[in-house]
Amino acid sequence: MGVASARRDGPTARTARWRIGVRATACRTVRLPRFAMELTATTGRALRLAAAGVLAALTLIAGPPPEPPPFYAIEDVQVEVGDGTVLERATVVIENGTITAVAEDAAIPAHAWVIDGDGLTVYPGLIDAMGSLPQPRRPPGGPGAGGPGPGGPRRRPDSGSTLPRGPEDRPQTSPWKLAADDLTLDAEAVEAWRKAGFTSIAARPGDGLFPGRLSLVRLGAPGRDPEHQVVAPALAQVASLTSGGGFGSYPGALMGRVAYFRQLLLDAAHYAAATAAYEDDPSGWRRPEFDRTLAPLAAVASGEERILLPGSSAVEINRALRLGEELGLDFALYGGQEGYRLAGELADAGVAVLAFVDWPAPLPERDRDPDADRPLREILHERLAPTTPIELAEAGVQFALSSGGGNGPDDFLAGVRRAIEGGLEPARALQALTRDAAAVHGLDDRIGTVATGMAADLVLADGYPWRESTRVEAVFIDGVRYAVSDGEEAEDDAENGESAREGESAREPDETRPGGRRGPGGGRGG
Repeated sequence: MGVASARRDGPTARTARWRIGVRATACRTVRLPRFAMELTATTGRALRLAAAGVLAALTLIAGPPPEPPPFYAIEDVQVEVGDGTVLERATVVIENGTITAVAEDAAIPAHAWVIDGDGLTVYPGLIDAMGSLPQPRRPPGGPGAGGPGPGGPRRRPDSGSTLPRGPEDRPQTSPWKLAADDLTLDAEAVEAWRKAGFTSIAARPGDGLFPGRLSLVRLGAPGRDPEHQVVAPALAQVASLTSGGGFGSYPGALMGRVAYFRQLLLDAAHYAAATAAYEDDPSGWRRPEFDRTLAPLAAVASGEERILLPGSSAVEINRALRLGEELGLDFALYGGQEGYRLAGELADAGVAVLAFVDWPAPLPERDRDPDADRPLREILHERLAPTTPIELAEAGVQFALSSGGGNGPDDFLAGVRRAIEGGLEPARALQALTRDAAAVHGLDDRIGTVATGMAADLVLADGYPWRESTRVEAVFIDGVRYAVSDGEEAEDDAENGESAREGESAREPDETRPGGRRGPGGGRGG
């Protein structure tokens, strides 16, 4: 076949001719002198070794830097234990996420990274006793969108949702869910909470009459081993008597919601009794069908598991006390903003309170209507609500402070300041944010205080974290150090690895110490 024929035949013929040419070239035998063959082999071996070395170097450069060892010693530091005890000058040793020593003469391990704590104080990490996880914003109207706010228009449910058919339904009831089921967190929001001194949140699972169980989640780096951040996945069931279902929801009236609450727990008690009877003697009985709604509530109905009941106003607090006593529940109250009116009754009942600190804010003088006739009770409530913590403390009620899930860390700390202005001692406020917040949920044996054997969830600062002038120098969560510098949070050690240590060395030269390597605690606050 000639060249003209190949051109007429198009790409196929040209491809075939190119392949024939390759075969012809490959079949030729080329003889080289012996010395040329040896030179070629030696050169090829050298090139292969060089290429391997380059690849190894690139791997070392591109690979993640080694993480710093999880051993720290904060020396010459004041320690607020969290139970009212203050150590004026001590050394706190952290190893593998645990506090291994808190004492003036504590021995510093040779492998510890030493932090100078002169002029600083170590506090237990703050705990939001009942809040919401800082998750990314979801588009309005998307899955999980709640009902209308107070005074807002009522909306019809989504066309894809199923309307309740009647009393046999269980609306807004999902007690099998955990707040820890969704650990997708917003990194910037988590950093804001850490910067404010918070190390964990007892997160509520969402909205609804029985939305699920509270989970205690640490505020470590989002996305890195999220399950490890869960301290306790199931703290307590949460109940609400506020319906968020909007148009056509059942039960709509408060009386109906209270009746539904009571009936569901009675059904759970009957389900538990029937299941226990079958397990004791299954012969001759039909096995009770598994009910994923009643099964997790059976422990609540029997008093073996705690449930959190709403009680902000005095009327709601009295209602919760009656329901809890009637049904024999192990319960705590959340809200408690009129707890100043019923502190004695709460103490007599032995009920713990998760006090929300989003106190009602009085209007500034310039914004008030001089002709408005405001009820005296409303004015008094604005002034007295922030005194709830001190009233509960003086009555001997166990309580913790919480955001309620609707506020960020700045608003939370502003509410703490108002509680202190209302008479609560700063040391008692710290206790309500640390040890008592852990104790309410039965976790005071592992978090909430600066003591040997406790988890290393700590704050290193030059004052109480809620003070506006305070500088938080570093936060430790599960023994991992998150540095804060000049008001802006730096990358944490576990992510930054060796580069973080080099950055610290640039700010303050390392010293060789008998106790270990030295590292700064950060800049000093004025």
